[in-house]
Parts: sequence; structure tokens; C-alpha cells
Amino acid sequence: MQRMMLTLQKPEAVAALATLGLPLAAQRLGALTDAYGRGLGFLETKTEEPTAAIGPFQDALAKLLVHIASEHDGDGEDDVRIRTLLLGPYEDAVERVRATDAADRRRSRAKKNVG
Repeated sequence: MQRMMLTLQKPEAVAALATLGLPLAAQRLGALTDAYGRGLGFLETKTEEPTAAIGPFQDALAKLLVHIASEHDGDGEDDVRIRTLLLGPYEDAVERVRATDAADRRRSRAKKNVG
């Protein structure tokens, strides 16, 4: 997000935003991005280590997933739609990782049985 905000501060982007009448929207986006990063601890963990923000991100993601699951746990149409929208990509990614891991384990077992 910070890269995006830096891109929006380049002269050509500033000119384009001004032409479209969006400078205030870009400023609001910058303020929200900054607040979000500070709230998640991303900005405090900025170091030379590129993976330093992974822990705070994983913590924030876990909190978000728990909140979504607890607040939208009913069978109502809205709850199902919200869970699908917000949890669907995460659940799809988990399923892909599990399928890849299972395929790797099968290949490993097959190699052991052959060798």
C-alpha cells in the first residue's frame, strides 16, 4: 500500500488526479493507509528485514477471520454472502495449499515405495 501511495505522489500521478478532481480522495486514501498500517503494526516493524511485517499481518488476518466468522455465523442470505466474499479467497488459498501438500506427500511416498 505504501508503494501505491508513493506512486500517487509522483508528478504525473498528481497531475492526473488533479485532472480527474481526485486529490482529496488520494489524500484520504493516504491517511487511511497510514492509519491501517499503524494499527496493524506494519509501520512499527519497518526494518531491513522484508518479512518483519508478516507476524503483525498474520495476527490481523486471524483477528479479521475470527470476527467475520463470529459476526456472520448465521444461515441468512446476507451472512452467507459476506462469508463467501470475505472468507472465500482465504479458504480457496488454504484448499490449494492442502491439495499441493497432499500431492507432494503422495509423490514422496511413491518414491519411497519404488526406491
